Formats: sequence, structure tokens, C-alpha cells
Amino acid sequence: MICKENVKDFKVNTHCQLFHPIEERDFWDNIDPDAISYFESNVKLYEGKTPPHLTASLYREFAINGNRSNFQDVYFGRRAELINKVLVECAYNDGRYLNDILDLTWMILEETTWTLPAHNREVDGIDSLPDFKNHSLDLFLAETACTMAFVYCTMGKKLDELSRVVSRRIKWRLGHDLIDDYLARSDYWWMGFSEKIPNNWNPWVNSNVLAVAMIVEDDAQKLKRIVDKVIETLDIYLKHYPEDGGCDEGPSYWNQAGLSMLECMWLLNIVSDGEINRFSEKKVVNTSEYLMKVYIGGGRCVNFADSSCNILLYPSTMYKFGEIMGNQKLADFSKYISEDANWHSHNDEMMSKSIRMYDIAEYSSKLKEHKNSEFKLECDCWIPSIEVMTSRTESDFKKGLFIAAKGGHNGESHNHNDVGNFIVYKNGIPYLIDSGNMTYTKTTFSSERYTLWTTQSAYHNLPTVGGYEQAPGREYAAEEVSYHADDGGVVFSLDLKDIFYENDIIKKWVRTIRFDRRKQEIRVTEDFEFTKESEFTLNYLTPQTVLTSESKITLLYDGGGELSLEFNQSFDIATEKIEFDDKLLKANWGDNLYRIKATQRAKAAIVEYIIK
Repeated sequence: MICKENVKDFKVNTHCQLFHPIEERDFWDNIDPDAISYFESNVKLYEGKTPPHLTASLYREFAINGNRSNFQDVYFGRRAELINKVLVECAYNDGRYLNDILDLTWMILEETTWTLPAHNREVDGIDSLPDFKNHSLDLFLAETACTMAFVYCTMGKKLDELSRVVSRRIKWRLGHDLIDDYLARSDYWWMGFSEKIPNNWNPWVNSNVLAVAMIVEDDAQKLKRIVDKVIETLDIYLKHYPEDGGCDEGPSYWNQAGLSMLECMWLLNIVSDGEINRFSEKKVVNTSEYLMKVYIGGGRCVNFADSSCNILLYPSTMYKFGEIMGNQKLADFSKYISEDANWHSHNDEMMSKSIRMYDIAEYSSKLKEHKNSEFKLECDCWIPSIEVMTSRTESDFKKGLFIAAKGGHNGESHNHNDVGNFIVYKNGIPYLIDSGNMTYTKTTFSSERYTLWTTQSAYHNLPTVGGYEQAPGREYAAEEVSYHADDGGVVFSLDLKDIFYENDIIKKWVRTIRFDRRKQEIRVTEDFEFTKESEFTLNYLTPQTVLTSESKITLLYDGGGELSLEFNQSFDIATEKIEFDDKLLKANWGDNLYRIKATQRAKAAIVEYIIK
């Protein structure tokens, strides 16, 4: 127990003001001009366009053909346009977007449900369209509700001047769709009351529920019930979250898991008038610092599990928590990523989060003024709970080698079959990579998940043995995992023998990765033994041009630079071009990737190759 432990009974603060209303000009007239320019640049994306309709046919596509994107693009676009127009209107207070804000708010209120088609599964008898009487409280119903509360808080009086119906309708819908449903039900899996361990859904939904209730709930007793339930369910989540702050869902989902948890802590602190303050808890501090441990540089992160390498970054929000927690390291890192990464380039999804967009308005100036000349990325990091290591030549990510590797198991949240996988960058350029996830469809979270090539071990930097790949499930885990780091480098080792579907022939497969910082090379050893001679393949994935010989692979970056893998024996090496039209993969890697397959037969061997 973290939230509830040693907390005496407390009174809740009703009508907490989480956002400054447009009338508070002392705030809005003094926000960072660069923040305003950013909001205005987002608004320009919608100039001359009429918000498209969210039709029944569009909603049904998920049930019919598994497509999630067509509906979601319109759905998120509406919310992004609304949030940014509210922020620009608050900045100038000149009525330029008042009618647009009214129209967009009304459109969203008119939607039958705020639940995404892919998540509309918690209602009895549901089919391809939502039931207007019953809702499933998913991530984006909760997030939309928070956006409506944001509009209510910032623009309520302005909208009342047009019609008092709007504010009343916002409050009614938030009460009906979110607050009452949250209090009435305890069977949502993400609450944690069932045997299923909750993942990012728990803090993500809870943070939005709490923010909405704090803004619009008039009844102090009802608000206290909501706060108590948030504490209860969040504690279930935190019970399972590791002490070292490791996020097995990857850095993309840390934005919703770890960062949403921090938002819950912040809101609980406000609503309890300081009675709940858990920011000094080791688990909370470690969670806040997770991203800096897996940050490569240039906006890229170690993208194990369902994560892109170019992830959304929230430097203003992270700086907020650095300031609240008195965590200089976190504040410094926030400043670093705000300058290092082109974080505005991934603004489509960022724009749909009202609290974090508002954080840009509130904290952008402070972030800009913050001094962090001493901050350096750590050369070696180890996260034992998820068995993830990272190591680099020096803190400047553009100089030398960077390697990350993982152990873990194949029953992780948002799992890929990737135990033993590693990635390598050189001078900031990706050479051996993890593809990350592709755009979600109906298949992604179905029984057919592992038919997707991005989830299969053969499309990671991993071996295939006797034609068999790694199997999914918690029982398929790394064994004999060891890690050691010193000034000279890192040694990481693990046994993969029990990871494969048909592993009766495998007596051992020990992969050892040695990074020599002085020599600037990575030495990988594959020490294996089978019960009989069998074929095995070492697979590698790269976005770079590939040249091969019998004992060497050379990866050429078209901007200049190369990485080589030189083996101590000969292989039959083949290269497969992987072409795709997936929007997410293309955003990360361009038009294609290459899979390299180095194949041989043996009963036992020690294969060694040097990467430099």
C-alpha cells in the first residue's frame, strides 16, 4: 500500500481549480510566446477544414475488418482541434475561436459514446455499434471526459454567454458516463479486483477520473467516495509495479503507466490538501526516472515491447514533476529532452491530452529558464525487475556505441517474443534495431497476436533453432541472467534454452554480450549445445544497407558511417527485404527494413562475433 498507508481520514477539497479560466489574465497574458506559437501551429492543421463526421459505418469498421485507425483519426482529431483552439483562445481572449469551440464541444457531446470501437467490449449484448444507454469505461472515454472538464473549467463562463445549456450538458454527461459508472462498477479488469494484473489502463483511467471529479463534482461525500476508490484501485496497481520503476510495457506506455501514476499522486495530493504525499517513496522516485534510463538520444528510446523508438515526449509535464518532487535530476532531464529532441514532431497524439497540453502553457517558461549544464546521460543502467540493460561509450549519444539488451519473459504486458534481444546504435545512428509495434488493428490484441511479424522472435536479433521460434507465455523466461558493469564496460549473460516452442533438443543456449568501452567493440558469444545436430539461424534486423560475406555482415548508413559484425566461423547468410505501408513503422524506419539470416548446422558450438 502506497496511497492509503498511514493516511488519516481527510476531507476532500471540492471544486479544485486544475486549470486557469480564461478570465485569469495574470496567468494567460504571461505564458511563453513559444508555447502560444506551438498551439497556433497546431490549429493551422485544421484551417479551412470542417470536422468530419463520426458515422455508424466508421464505428463498425473495427468489427467488420479490424481497422481501428479510420475511426480513431477523426475521433482524436476532433479533440486535438478543440484543445488547441481553447489554448489559443485563452492566450488572446479575442473571441477568434469561440464559435469553433462551441461547435466542437457540442459535436463531442453529441457522440453516442466516447468509448473506442476496439474497447467497446464490457457491455452485455454489445455488437458492432455502441449502446447509447450503456458505456464501457475505457481509456479514451476517461480522457475525453477530462477534455470536457478542461473546456468547462477554462471556457465555462464564455460558453454560458452563448448558452447555459452547454455547461449543464457537460456536467450531466461527465456525471452519467464517467463518475456514476466508476462508482457503480468494480468489474472492469483494469481496476484490479479480478485475478488479472492491471497495466497502464489503471493509472491512465484513474488520473482522468480523479481530475474530472475534482473539477465538476459538487457533492463532497461523493467526491470522497471517488477519491477512496481511486486510492484503492491505484494501490492494487502499485502493489504489482516494481520497486525499481521498470516498465515492462516499454517507454511509449510509460507515458501512460508511470507518468499517469505521477499525475494520480499529484491530484491526490491536491484533493487531500496535502494529506496524501507519496512523492518521496522509492518506487515513485524510481518510476519518475525510468525514461532517462532507456533514453538513447535524439528523441529515440529503447523500444522493447509495444513501443516506437521515436516516442512522444512530455518535457513540460516531466519538468512539473521534477519541480513538485524536488527532483533536480528529473528537472534536468526534462530540460535535456526539450532541447535534444524534436518533440513537437509527434504532436498528433500529444494534442489529445488536455492536462499535458495545459502543462506546456504553465511550465514552458520555467523549463526554458531552467539551467542544467551539469546533466549527462548515464553510461550504464540496469533495471533488474525487467532485466533490461543499457550501456554507451559516453554521455554524448552521437559519439561511439550504444547497446541495450533484455532478459525477462514472454508474458509481459504488450509482450513481444523477444527474450535475449539487443539493439545497437553507433554515433547516434540505429544499426541493429527492434522494429517496435505497428499500427494497432483487431489482430493486435487477439489470439492471433503472434501472427504479426513484429511480435515474432525471428524478426528480432535472436536465434531460431530447428525452425522453431520463441513461444509466448510467462513460463518462457530467461534463466541464469547476470549483469556486471564497471568503468571498462558491461557483461550481460542469459540462458535461452527454455524459451522456444520445441525445446527438447536444446540443452543450453547461453548468450553473453560484452561491451568493451576502451576498445569500442561489442563481443557477442552464442554458447549452445543440442541433443542432436540441428539447423540454427541467427537473425538480425536493420534499417541500413546490408553487405555480406561468409563470415562478415556490414551495415552501411547512407549518411556516412557503418557497423560490422565479424564472425569466428562461416555462415550461410541471406538478406530479406521487409516492405510495409504501415504508418507507424514508416514514421520510425522509412519504407522498409532488412532481416539478415545467418544459418548453420551443428550439435554444439561457441559462435562469437564482434560488433564495431
